[in-house]
Amino acid sequence: MIDSTPFGASAPAGGPTPAKMSKFGLGIIDFGAIETDPKANLLPRGAYLGIITEVRANAEKRRAEFIIDVAEGPQGGFFEKRPDAPSYVHMLYLSFEPERIQRLKLDLAAIGSYNPGFNPFETWNSDASDYVGKRLGFTVNYKEKHDSRGEVGSMPNFTLIPADAMATGSYRIPGDIDLGGTRAPYSPGIPLSFTDDGDEEHDADDLWGDGCDD
Repeated sequence: MIDSTPFGASAPAGGPTPAKMSKFGLGIIDFGAIETDPKANLLPRGAYLGIITEVRANAEKRRAEFIIDVAEGPQGGFFEKRPDAPSYVHMLYLSFEPERIQRLKLDLAAIGSYNPGFNPFETWNSDASDYVGKRLGFTVNYKEKHDSRGEVGSMPNFTLIPADAMATGSYRIPGDIDLGGTRAPYSPGIPLSFTDDGDEEHDADDLWGDGCDD
């Protein structure tokens, strides 16, 4: 019988015998730079002026998935600065299930309100890639839930706010929801508007300057 016990190790009684191996590397990783606290990738609850950076189609779940980032203010480029953040923490879901069609139209109209001359409905029916680079305004709050390891995590909920309501502060920021289903109080909206008139086109990686966090 060949002794396959690694150098300096002993085979466990009644268990499989570890293979004898020479030293080898698995590549250099700076583990000290890796953020393992999931909350570090969460945009603080609040209201923001944003930009669409990517659009995905999910035919199986009958929805569009818009990857968004903050365009202006202290949190500008929040997710651009966190390239390792999972996509779901800044993904806006637009369902086209029959029972959600009315909500879809309202959400697309909200996006259109920030982009003069842009028709969000024609874009939906023709080329969804044209949503990339378009502006929007939104609130974000969180709902606690158990993850696959049984730990308590937070799922974001994004709500699109029309430009006129955002500019006047006539909206509310939903409170977070805990594991028991209790929602924290709503917060009043704060007037927010883009610093230019919105007539020019912007690339998805153009992040420019006045947002708020709660």
